[in-house]
Amino acid sequence: LWQPKERRRRCNGRFYCDKSPALSMLAAPFYALSKPILAASDVRIKVLYARQWSMAWTVCLLGALAAVLFYRMTILFGASGQESLALTMFLIYGTNLGGYTSLFYPYLPAACCIVAAYTLVLSARRRGGAFGAGRAAAVGFLCSMAGFFEFTFGLAGLATMAVAAWEMRPRRRAVWMILAACLPA
Repeated sequence: LWQPKERRRRCNGRFYCDKSPALSMLAAPFYALSKPILAASDVRIKVLYARQWSMAWTVCLLGALAAVLFYRMTILFGASGQESLALTMFLIYGTNLGGYTSLFYPYLPAACCIVAAYTLVLSARRRGGAFGAGRAAAVGFLCSMAGFFEFTFGLAGLATMAVAAWEMRPRRRAVWMILAACLPA
């Protein structure tokens, strides 16, 4: 019931999404929290509110985090605070990203993961490429999660991991990045 009718597939009396299950898995705890609250409601109301509640805590929250991380990334590139704010506002309101905050699609969570990973790489670059094992693992995990949310983001994740491996000092930390990338995969 999360996707429009043309996006759902029916098999053995159940509906299955034709996309990656990552966003549904992320939303499942929030949906479970809403069920007792909405127990006495009409089925249509229950589905509507549970969907909105789950979407607010997954897509909307991660979309807002992506905007904050994009702001931070532009600061790392050397933009002033006002320039970064203007660029962030243009990104959210001048592209399709703002519209995706009201849809239960995995694009914003995937974008959040990629922007977070790239921001970690940029901040390490400013410190001479010094990657700790935790930062390397976080980059690998975030890049792989982006591909798990939306398969096409896997290419951006591979490119981000390549940039991280190139910038990484010491290079042996790439093992942590690769191991962490295997978790979602």
